[in-house]
Amino acid sequence: ADQFRSLLDALPAGTVRWRDEYVADRDELLPYPSAADVYVLPSRHEGFPVAPIEAMAGGLPLVAADAPGISDILADGEASGGIIVPMEDPVALAAALGALIDDEERRARAAAAARRRAESTYSLDVVGKQLRAFLLDGEPGQEPSAQSPR
Repeated sequence: ADQFRSLLDALPAGTVRWRDEYVADRDELLPYPSAADVYVLPSRHEGFPVAPIEAMAGGLPLVAADAPGISDILADGEASGGIIVPMEDPVALAAALGALIDDEERRARAAAAARRRAESTYSLDVVGKQLRAFLLDGEPGQEPSAQSPR
């Protein structure tokens, strides 16, 4: 943290805002994603990548390391709303991030694709219908049959 802080101190004032603390207050966190242009996930490990999906639902394109679960949410790469880079490759991560930051049209296309992907695959309505079908009929991805109890 001290090393990172010294690098940030060398930047022009106000360039980067860094919170070196754990913040759980949602009202305090809400302004950050809405001010972002891109969501970056350099993780090595993810269970189910909820935070990236939340960012995508908010219309942020994603740049993510190829941690478990990432290729599932970005099944079609940039057409799904983001760029996947190899894990532990900071050069590739920086290049992908720079590519989206430097190209407003590309970033806008990826942002729109991210939002579509989140809504079409991970929205409460979509997941709820899949869960209901699975629980009532045992078939994920299908609507419950007419014979299913309502």
